[in-house]
Amino acid sequence: MVAIVTGQGLGLSNSSASVLGQQGQFGAALLGKKNEAAYVNALNGNLILQDQDDFIAASGTNLALARTYNALGQGNDGNGTNWHLNSDRQILGLSGGLNQVGSSVSRIASDGSSTRFQYDATLQAYISQSGGGAYQSLTNEDGTWIWRADHHDKIGLFETYDSAGRLATVSRGDAQQNVQVLLAYSYLNNRLDHITDASGDTTQFLYFDDGNLRTIQTNGADGIARARVSYTYDQGRLSSVTTDLVRDEAVNSPTQSYTTYYGYKNSTSLISDIWQDDGSHLHVEYDYAGRVQSLTDATGQITSFDYSSTGQTSVTAPGNVITRYSYDNLGQLTQVDGPSTRSGSNTTLFSYNERGDVTAIQDARGNTTSLRYDANGNRIYEQDAAGNTLTRSYDAANNLLLSETRYLQAVAIGQMPAADNPALTTRYIYDANHLLRFQVSSEGRVTEYGYDALQQRTSIRQFQSDSINLNNLSGADLSNSSLFSRLQTWRNSGSLQLANSALRTFSYDGRGQLASDNSYNKLGADGNGLDADKVTTRFSYGVDGKLLQQIDANHNLTSFAYDGLGRLLASTDGVLALNDSGSQVDNNNAKTVTNSYIDHLNTPFDARNPNAALGFVSQMTVTRPVASSEAASGKALETINFDGMGRIVNDVSGTGGSAAANAGSNGSKSSFVYDKQGRLSYSEDALGQRQYVLYDEAGRKLADIDSAGSVTEYVYNQNSQVIKVTRYAQAMDLSLLANPNRVTGMSADVNLLNAWKAGHISRDPGFDVIAPTIAPRESAYDRSSWNIYDAAGRLTYSVDALGYVSAMRYDGASRLVQTTRYAKKLALSDLDTRSSLVESDLTIDKNAAQDRSTRLFYDKDGLLLGSLDAEGYLTRNSYNGAGKLIKSVAYAKL
Repeated sequence: MVAIVTGQGLGLSNSSASVLGQQGQFGAALLGKKNEAAYVNALNGNLILQDQDDFIAASGTNLALARTYNALGQGNDGNGTNWHLNSDRQILGLSGGLNQVGSSVSRIASDGSSTRFQYDATLQAYISQSGGGAYQSLTNEDGTWIWRADHHDKIGLFETYDSAGRLATVSRGDAQQNVQVLLAYSYLNNRLDHITDASGDTTQFLYFDDGNLRTIQTNGADGIARARVSYTYDQGRLSSVTTDLVRDEAVNSPTQSYTTYYGYKNSTSLISDIWQDDGSHLHVEYDYAGRVQSLTDATGQITSFDYSSTGQTSVTAPGNVITRYSYDNLGQLTQVDGPSTRSGSNTTLFSYNERGDVTAIQDARGNTTSLRYDANGNRIYEQDAAGNTLTRSYDAANNLLLSETRYLQAVAIGQMPAADNPALTTRYIYDANHLLRFQVSSEGRVTEYGYDALQQRTSIRQFQSDSINLNNLSGADLSNSSLFSRLQTWRNSGSLQLANSALRTFSYDGRGQLASDNSYNKLGADGNGLDADKVTTRFSYGVDGKLLQQIDANHNLTSFAYDGLGRLLASTDGVLALNDSGSQVDNNNAKTVTNSYIDHLNTPFDARNPNAALGFVSQMTVTRPVASSEAASGKALETINFDGMGRIVNDVSGTGGSAAANAGSNGSKSSFVYDKQGRLSYSEDALGQRQYVLYDEAGRKLADIDSAGSVTEYVYNQNSQVIKVTRYAQAMDLSLLANPNRVTGMSADVNLLNAWKAGHISRDPGFDVIAPTIAPRESAYDRSSWNIYDAAGRLTYSVDALGYVSAMRYDGASRLVQTTRYAKKLALSDLDTRSSLVESDLTIDKNAAQDRSTRLFYDKDGLLLGSLDAEGYLTRNSYNGAGKLIKSVAYAKL
């Protein structure tokens, strides 16, 4: 329905989603086929909507045109109240003297979030520690503000702002102090008028007389003006966004469209409803403070929010699933309490330093990952609960990753590995323009990268016969400048076997999109590729970056077509071939797949009517080629129907030019039914055979039940890792599941399975009333298997259904180094009653003569050097400098 985040302020840039990544965002954010993203900030109740309305590929940096809605926002930048275009980034609110200690300034980001920057006299810049990753910086030079996302020098991408604090350019600088403007923003009457990209194309913003944005128009090199999206308003509030479904159609000639509608709470700027033409719908209720109180989707399922507890928000999802989000006085997410299950409590804890960097994450099993950072906010240390440690180093001036080291021996928690701890280090070496030029592995394997004047990567070379040893260097010798000089000297020494290297080269079109990818089977003595032995794949794209054509080395052409939402309309594999002169010739082996979409299946369908029937509201038809013996037409049709939540409801395929509803002998039919929580409840094939799925309190798969009633049950630990799988000998009576009044999902499914296992029969669909026991369903013929995991989350033991134990051992880089299958099995009577196992439960009777172990050996790059199996047979692998396997030898028994 929506995704949950926490954090102070508007937007997502300073939220838990930015600081913690995937661990700070909960749930799915996408709505409908327009892929609008919806979030709720559990701290302040802010509803956040995001959508990308257009995309123009351009050299240096692409132009993505997006808008963000913040229910708690205050402004109107021309896209309706509380809406913010990503082009309306600003610098404002200078407090104190410019470039003076104690002064500060704010930047409004693309999502409407505000970030405060404090002046740092040492760096002579305004620095922000908000959000994730390296710290941002702002400088003011001669009245022009310059923003850099992750570096302090003038090399790489940066944004400039004019004297009014408006975004003026997105530019790129190099080591020679050359500056290339990639995007230039021009204003008229205090409104954004147009953006010019590095390809010379302009994107025009056209407005109504009241100043609200009417449409966005792209003026390409072909002289044709195109507009993909248009906007309408109600009392200054954005009420609809319509996307032209016919790509590259000229302005004023739209023939098909897809619309998203917005409704508001009374006369406020709070969005109360979102409808899309595919039938998707989201209804929002707010409390007195404008915080989201509840959300209702197209199926009537409700998610509610409770802000009554200080420092904590409770979110109740459909099925009465309650998750509590706790935060500190800085708005940082500190604890997430998920629904309790038979696995136990489900709590995750987060700790931070004084700069807002997360320093510890404790999972639901109590295992803690520790993190450390450098002065610029780069993560330089990670250690899991098993003591496995990873370190990184960065360049202090520009935050470039210089090295990453994994240690092979675990250490005490909180400690740094000793100098003699075996380590695997990969080093990254950059040129003066901060472009990655060399990568050196732990084994000394070297990869070289080349670039053109536009800083586009034009080559990748792997040295297959040569290597370099950097492991004995220390101190200043490991600086980027020193390593770059060393690698350049090594590269140009004249002693390398360049003809034995592996080379790929690349070329680009005027928009910076990959035009050709060349691989060479043979190189000259100078290391250059020989065209006679070149394998080339060519590509062409639309203005929006979508791949239109691909021509392989055999001159076979594959083409693609899309609609305005980016959905694939057709793919034609080899419809035409190109001869050596470039002329097109027919290819009788062409295969074409076409997709057609209906977004208004319930015609007439009023997307703005919340009482409209859900049903099948959109449809996709796929036409594929089949063998002539299968159908007279040689075509197969597959029709897929979707409901208002975008879920597949049925999938019918047939041959002979049609997809019959009953899917005859030459076709198939699949139907899908979902529970009230939006999860698959069962699927049904053309013969009426059903496959059921049950879920536990946390929404995890509890059981699979096939059409014969065979039951497979899954048990999890607090981290949702499978710890037990049971296949029951006795089948379930499927009438228990087929009852249309059966309560589905969450605790009802758990109650159903538990009642069935105990031999109970329930006459109540929720299984709250249990009839007397008839016969237990659990029997000696059931088969269970178990898994045990270590503190790092790695599988360390598995016990099969016969009681045999397999053990897995890992090194500090989590590479599997040994597996052992023990000869003597465990007594099943000691295991069957257990829902989980820990290592201390395994009383393994080891027998060196009968136990079977396999050992695995790796080089420093993680390549498998060899294996020694339980019978004593050794297999040894050899690799070249590019890490490609060149020889594998199986030896006689040792």
